[in-house]
Amino acid sequence: MSQGNQNSLQPTSTIKIPVLLVKSMKWIGLLVESNQKMWHQIICITFKFLLILINLSLWISSLQLYSHQDWKIMSAYLVSFLSVLGMYFTMYCKRNALTITLQELSKISVSTNDMAVNIITIIVFSFPVVYSFMQSILFDDREWLLQFEAYGYEIENHTVKFLVISIKTFLYALMHPAFTCLVALLYCVLCQRYCTLIHTLTQEVKQVSSEDFGPSKQMDILKRKSKIDDIFQSIQYIFSVPSFFLAVVNLFMCSSMIGWLLSEGTATLQPFAIWEMVFYIVIDFSSLFIVLWIAGGTPIELKNLKYEFDRKIRLRLLHAEYHEETPPKSELFGQSDFSFSGCDIISIKRSTILALTGTLITYTFLVMSTMN
Repeated sequence: MSQGNQNSLQPTSTIKIPVLLVKSMKWIGLLVESNQKMWHQIICITFKFLLILINLSLWISSLQLYSHQDWKIMSAYLVSFLSVLGMYFTMYCKRNALTITLQELSKISVSTNDMAVNIITIIVFSFPVVYSFMQSILFDDREWLLQFEAYGYEIENHTVKFLVISIKTFLYALMHPAFTCLVALLYCVLCQRYCTLIHTLTQEVKQVSSEDFGPSKQMDILKRKSKIDDIFQSIQYIFSVPSFFLAVVNLFMCSSMIGWLLSEGTATLQPFAIWEMVFYIVIDFSSLFIVLWIAGGTPIELKNLKYEFDRKIRLRLLHAEYHEETPPKSELFGQSDFSFSGCDIISIKRSTILALTGTLITYTFLVMSTMN
């Protein structure tokens, strides 16, 4: 995203993205508002402070109870929360580009699934409340957990114990999975919009007869695709690093929960531990799967458009009347087989689902063999 474009920021009210998702991104400082209200600034600063504080809290608790930890499992847990911190600040640095991209996308795309996205956003907002409530209900005065959350200190008062567990588990879930799922949802919405734009072009090319698919129509399609490709490049620029961190968060959290399950054994697990494992494994794997599936649809739509475009030109040139026409150069088509990626390390394709699932299965067998 060029620096010149960053001066063209408009009010976020011009962004035609589901309102709850836009507001949540604005509250935590990931969208730029020209006339930002004071309470928005307070929420943004508080959220940054909590992100740093929660990471420090986890590291202090882990080091305080070093001898009681399985560090192979705890390391994966700590890395996942550090990655959440990295995800936020890399997106925060590109908040101007994100705001402009959403505004530009709103000019050429119409949202058709606002209700569904708003409902999903509400569900994501409920994660911290549900997680904290269940952990508080299932809490059984386990000494190790209390010492971990209280940095090694003993707490005698039951009400204080309940408050400590409730507040800290709420903050953990606010950071992950609530925040990470909101970022994943925004990424999916943008990728879905991009896919819809490409799909619309493909359908238009299909419906035009080869006789009507002349040079002027071809150039019209190519110009519109060029604008869509600019959106593609902007999404990749903004989410390249955050999508990598998102994959790390999901993968490492699943790994830590699986490792915890295998090391403890189902027979000795406490109810609160079972709930935590189910909560994180289901949400993290689902989030990773959905992101890879939706964002992984972009190369498929691009290939479909390229195929239909070339096919229509070929059919036109086979007519004796048009066989001397010069087809447009292939370079004019732009993106045809590109896909989103996380730091050029993780390819955001549907085939990556199998690769990451295989990684988790391999990790599970390695943990089991180590235990044996």
